[in-house]
Amino acid sequence: MFCRLDRLEQVRIPSKSQLQRQAELVEETDLRTVVATLLETASRPAQAGGKQAIGLRAALNLDAYFLDSTCVKLNIHFPVDWVLLRDATRTLVKATLLIRKRG
Repeated sequence: MFCRLDRLEQVRIPSKSQLQRQAELVEETDLRTVVATLLETASRPAQAGGKQAIGLRAALNLDAYFLDSTCVKLNIHFPVDWVLLRDATRTLVKATLLIRKRG
């Protein structure tokens, strides 16, 4: 699962730089080939000995699975020092104006 969120006691969200390194680790075409091969193998029925090729109890019926793995590049507000100071100043000025207005 993404970021190991299936293990709540061990959740550690990766940093932006770590995600960037991991994104450039493998070429997209190679990753697509691996995923396609894995899905094809997982959907194959068990062989004569009763074992499925990758050790599953039964072959996956891929018609029954729906998932969305899209990623959208967003303009993220990174918390660097000057941005934090700017946000704090804006908040304090807004609070000051509100206090002056309402008395």
